[in-house]
Amino acid sequence: INAGSSGFSTILVTSLNGFIGNVTLTAAVLPAVSNGPTLTLNPTTVTLAGGGTQGSSLVVTTLGNTPKIGYTILVVGTSGSVSHSFVISLTVG
Repeated sequence: INAGSSGFSTILVTSLNGFIGNVTLTAAVLPAVSNGPTLTLNPTTVTLAGGGTQGSSLVVTTLGNTPKIGYTILVVGTSGSVSHSFVISLTVG
């Protein structure tokens, strides 16, 4: 995305093997730099029914002086002692 603009993505969380319960989502951007991109997840907790899917909106916001480099967004979903993660590549130009 261009510095000074925002980007949007939908994070989909799907129940596996009949899982029912809450999944807490967190997101972090790496590297952490001054005036770097900021992330907003909404909601941060989704409730899954067996076989169901729920979504969370991820908004990435940059400033005009956000460094124009490549970033990695790490998204983690946690329920109890179980967690799964994935990464999203972000380039600010």
